[in-house]
Amino acid sequence: MRQMLFRAGVAGAVVMACAIAALPARAGSTSWNFQTGNGGWIATGTWFPFGPDPDYQWKWVTSSTVSGGTSPHWAVRAQGVSPSLPSASFLTSPTFSTLVSSTAGLVPAQNVRISLAHDFFLLAGTTNGIPTTLGQLQLRLNPTNGNGNGSWLSLPLSAFTNGGSVLINDSLFGPSPFKSGSNTVQLVDQSAFVAPNYVTPTGAGALPYVSPGMAAFTGSSPGWPTAYVPSQAFLTGSSLVPPGGISSMQLRLTNLNLAANCAPTDGWNVRFVQVDYLDEEPIPPVPEPGTLALGATGLAAALAAGVLRRRRHQRPSRPSDSP
Repeated sequence: MRQMLFRAGVAGAVVMACAIAALPARAGSTSWNFQTGNGGWIATGTWFPFGPDPDYQWKWVTSSTVSGGTSPHWAVRAQGVSPSLPSASFLTSPTFSTLVSSTAGLVPAQNVRISLAHDFFLLAGTTNGIPTTLGQLQLRLNPTNGNGNGSWLSLPLSAFTNGGSVLINDSLFGPSPFKSGSNTVQLVDQSAFVAPNYVTPTGAGALPYVSPGMAAFTGSSPGWPTAYVPSQAFLTGSSLVPPGGISSMQLRLTNLNLAANCAPTDGWNVRFVQVDYLDEEPIPPVPEPGTLALGATGLAAALAAGVLRRRRHQRPSRPSDSP
């Protein structure tokens, strides 16, 4: 019985000690609020056969016929094209560091969360099974210089949160940037995350300018054209994070146009982007108050059991002390 009490006390003491000594993961964050500026993002594109058309290029605007409210934001209109002459409009971020401070210096990120406040109407109709227009979040990992050399990649559908709520804290990253208080949202008009609903073809059917077999946005976001919605994607695990981690990143939003039957107001608006990154250490869960109380009780039991054992095994110092 004494051994059981002692072991329970030690276990409780370890729980309490770990709860007290555990440190959160080292973290960093980069964000762009396009309501206050264009963030240094660059608009480019590929339009054939006539060259770039400014009417169908990403623009930082204070209001737009591609509605997203009257506050400043980036917006692009879908362009009707011949299926044999697709076009793409790109919005590209500056290259930014994802190194995280540690006691040993700066270390590359091993976990990344990308949050996007946007709304879109990207016509869901198809030509020969291919969407008229679509939007894809793309990225470059560890670009070799400030110009972002390297291949553009995108994310699988499984990397996106589908239908979860911004009001529920993530176990690694904590609150979403769209959470304000305990039960309200900011920067967006709904709490439910919106995931891409289209996976691009692979092989001979692969589309230009976007990653084959990866997720893309099509159709209409809830509340278009006046409501912004949240989207969230994660880079975790060996399949998405390169060996050695991620020391820098660059993002790109690609609007690909593949057919002619889109309306003049079809398009995509973006209000806010944030990238959060962590080193390899997960954030330990915060113990419940009952767990801390159990730890304190166990520690007291261990101390009491130890004192009792010492008293029973100690040699008496005087005859009067003998039992």
